[in-house]
Amino acid sequence: MEEKRFIEVLNKELVKSLGCTEPIAITYAVAFARRQLGTSINKVNIKASRNLIKNAMSVSIPGTKISEINLSSALMAGALGIIKPDIEKNLEILNDIKTSDIENAKELISENLIA
Repeated sequence: MEEKRFIEVLNKELVKSLGCTEPIAITYAVAFARRQLGTSINKVNIKASRNLIKNAMSVSIPGTKISEINLSSALMAGALGIIKPDIEKNLEILNDIKTSDIENAKELISENLIA
């Protein structure tokens, strides 16, 4: 009976995520802020715990190939939150990332709009 209850709790509480949760959490937070503001965001300053930033910077975001160009996942995650404010997808917010999204994110980063 305990095992059944444990499985029920897991099924209720677990959330699917695309990739490592740290960069996805940054993307989700920026996207959520954009939705709450009801307007576009011009600049993002990522403020989080050292551990979250460290972990976000040491992994890649699936589909972005940013490791090939030595770009920070934390910065890419922030930029993608501006570009893809699909908060309904929860931690799978970047499930349908497109090449154009990545290119737009790179542009925001190169313009120092994500820090």
